[in-house]
Amino acid sequence: MRKFAAAILTIFFFFSQTSLASDFRFSPRPNKAALIHWQQWGAGPFSDAKRLQRPVLLALSAVWCHWCHVMDETTYSDMDVIAYINENFIPVRVDADMRPDIDGLYNQGGWPSTLVLTPEGDIVIGSTYILPEDMVSWLKKAVAAYRSDSRGNGEKKEKSPEHAGQAKPEKADLKRTVDTLRSAFDRQHGGFGMAQKFPNPRR
Repeated sequence: MRKFAAAILTIFFFFSQTSLASDFRFSPRPNKAALIHWQQWGAGPFSDAKRLQRPVLLALSAVWCHWCHVMDETTYSDMDVIAYINENFIPVRVDADMRPDIDGLYNQGGWPSTLVLTPEGDIVIGSTYILPEDMVSWLKKAVAAYRSDSRGNGEKKEKSPEHAGQAKPEKADLKRTVDTLRSAFDRQHGGFGMAQKFPNPRR
């Protein structure tokens, strides 16, 4: 009985020390994902994003998720990806089991879910697992889209209250939407995005 109690205490101590060492859970196998300057979900990173005029990279993962582990070991361990994220984004990591509210709001149909958000929390672009060789180009497209939207928002004139809710999309907005959908469409396998696709069940 004493040996059993000692074993339980040892396990508890190990996990408590691990949680103190890092607030984030990464793959148990060797990886460099912790080199990314992850922040926890909260007002802080979004305030930083607004102040620094950077988009937020949101990574939704789970400890039991195989492809989350693979992404830690490959994509988030690629030094070019790490450097690009740290230089151009405010990276935020969320455990889907710890924050089901955030997962329910932003999940892209599976885990991991990878999203780029504005400082206001709006989605710029979203995907699931992304290969390391595709990640930097995907991030660059997201940055370009974010900056384009930011410039557009800054140039838009405010509408009078009597016309609020009656605005029609401009041709440039429609063209950008169609171009984005066309570029993301998977002609070979169907759906959108080139990464593995997950069903999106009704909630």
